[in-house]
Amino acid sequence: MTKGAQQGPTLSIVVSGRNDDYCETFGLRFQTFLRHLAALDEQYKSLFELIVVEWNPPGDRASMADAFDWSDLPNCRLVTVPGDVHDGIPNPGRMPMLEFMAKNVGVRRASTPFVLSTNPDIILSPGFFSYIGAQKLDEGAYYRADRYDFAPEIAFTTPGPEICDRAIEAVFEVHTRNTIDPEEPMSHVIDPTEPMELWPQSKPFYKDKIVENGSAIVSGVRLDPISGLHTQGSGDFIMAHKNAWALVRGHWERTDTCSHLDSYLVCNFHGAGIRQRILLRPTLVLHMNHSRDDHKVRPVRPYAEAYADFRKAAAGELPNPNNENWGLANIDLPDIRPGLKRGKTIAAPTPAASATDKISMANHLRELNRANALGAAQRAEANRQVIALTRQVAEMHAKLSESTTENFAAALARAEAALLEITARRDALQTEFEAQAQALAEHRAQADAAAAAEALLNDRLVQLRAEADAAHADAQEACAEAGAACAEAEAARAAAQALMSERADTTGRYDEIIRLLNTEMSHIRADYGQRVAGLAQAERLLFEERERRVAGEVILRALEAEGVEREQRFAALETAFSEQQSMLAEYKSIVENSRYLRLRGILLNILKR
Repeated sequence: MTKGAQQGPTLSIVVSGRNDDYCETFGLRFQTFLRHLAALDEQYKSLFELIVVEWNPPGDRASMADAFDWSDLPNCRLVTVPGDVHDGIPNPGRMPMLEFMAKNVGVRRASTPFVLSTNPDIILSPGFFSYIGAQKLDEGAYYRADRYDFAPEIAFTTPGPEICDRAIEAVFEVHTRNTIDPEEPMSHVIDPTEPMELWPQSKPFYKDKIVENGSAIVSGVRLDPISGLHTQGSGDFIMAHKNAWALVRGHWERTDTCSHLDSYLVCNFHGAGIRQRILLRPTLVLHMNHSRDDHKVRPVRPYAEAYADFRKAAAGELPNPNNENWGLANIDLPDIRPGLKRGKTIAAPTPAASATDKISMANHLRELNRANALGAAQRAEANRQVIALTRQVAEMHAKLSESTTENFAAALARAEAALLEITARRDALQTEFEAQAQALAEHRAQADAAAAAEALLNDRLVQLRAEADAAHADAQEACAEAGAACAEAEAARAAAQALMSERADTTGRYDEIIRLLNTEMSHIRADYGQRVAGLAQAERLLFEERERRVAGEVILRALEAEGVEREQRFAALETAFSEQQSMLAEYKSIVENSRYLRLRGILLNILKR
């Protein structure tokens, strides 16, 4: 879409809700959401409109129009689905809020080329609105984005222009798209103190392309229809052209469950041949984290059953069963602009006024002028009646003063009765006069609003003329391009016929190759699992061997210390043994000497004899 092809808002942001304190902090989250968009509307003039669908308003609470501050949001519309409409819809799940049907109500009534379905607890970064303002959106694509969860308490009291910055500082988890590796997580806990460039985000798959200076991924063609589809948190952000929404008939309007219906829409877009584009940073979809206790009472659909439907929808085998009246298109619902005038809500005019609308507005202004004139006449008549009654009271007092003594009591009674009657009539006329004055004030307010609307319509007519001139020039240029495209199409058709004949010959071989590849991948995955298990076992044995080695080294050091001590003791024993041997030698010498002397003495004694 070129920049000159669209005048006025480009995007409708659709959310749904009800004033029921959903998940405890809905009021704070929704008011923060409004305050943030009001700041962005001031920065990006007339770039978007906000459509809030209030579904089945609780009877014991204020309506959303009265419960929240809508100031500074002139391009906001509040569409209400009354309780009697909700009660007339079959609802086996007994849900008070049919979220995806409510979003369809907003999508169906959007007045802009592109529609974003999101939730009222989402903060969209300025980078996203700059992307929209570039006017380069692809009408043949649907848009997804990663979701960043943050703790919202700091945002509840932050001024509108600062909410996004405070939210980024409080981010703690990011949810990226599904990957082909089952071991790789889709939810990543992050440290908000790290630079944003280091935060995880969705990566391109095989045949995907990084486009627009790295700010988006365009998905390529894959054999598995569901591979690479970004279904993580898709209920918080999915955007497409109105024609694409009409082609898939919006969200699946199931009333027995609300689980996984956002993922089904992604698959349904893909099955309808609409390309996927994933917006990367600087587009940030910041989600105010909240408790999910209310989810426990919702009817939940088993994921295995939902996943089977995902595959069928992505392959184009399970189209959306909604009928042509999806989004309650056949029901006239209240549609107001709560931000135009605080305290009173004014019906939202149509996005582009026609000549018939201008005539109707002129007729409405004439009716208001006639009502003003009638109110002035009624007010003058009321004043005249009050003056006449005052004169009658004066005449009655005069008659009483002229009455004779015998008729004084009766005349006084008649006068008092007449006075009471006149007083009652005067009070009634005063009440009627006040009602007429209030009606006149309302008529004047409506006349002022109608005059402002007529001025807007005149401005819009000038814009429409400029748009028509630009469209005429674009159409002439498009005709020239169409002629060249026809010639190229003929050449492409001939080439396609040749390729189709070649494809018929190779389809069988291609299917066989795919089957062999799938079989080989199964074997590789099994072998990979066995190798991972073996590696874990080897690591465990290595750890045990290291433990034993450390224990052995401790014992060896103890034995070495004991060996040194024993060597020292052995040296001491050798020294002692040497000393004992020396002493023994001396002892032997002494003994031998003593024996010799004794034998000698004996021999001498013998000889003496």
